[in-house]
Amino acid sequence: MARETRSQTGNSKPRVIPVIDTAPTITRKAAPKKKAKGAKPIGVTKNKAPKKEGFVTKVKSAAKKTEKKAVSVEKETQNSVEKAEKAEKAEKEAKPTTTTKKKEPAATK
Repeated sequence: MARETRSQTGNSKPRVIPVIDTAPTITRKAAPKKKAKGAKPIGVTKNKAPKKEGFVTKVKSAAKKTEKKAVSVEKETQNSVEKAEKAEKAEKEAKPTTTTKKKEPAATK
């Protein structure tokens, strides 16, 4: 019997023996995923209007302003009262308590 070769059987591709890689595998850290942004709308878009102050915040700010004014007016009145009292005390101290004696005419003998 004759030996058949690979080319005669129609299987003429060369035999490839797989070589197993024994090197350690490189593990890579996964990059943090970025949040996917939504698709931008095409065409004209409306900008959001800034929020207006509410009624409550307006009232609170007005109350604070009036309170500051009241405190400043109160301080001014206290200062003016103190100044008036100091002025009165100064006037009382400035007046002499003793009166000068009148000179008597020289007595004639």
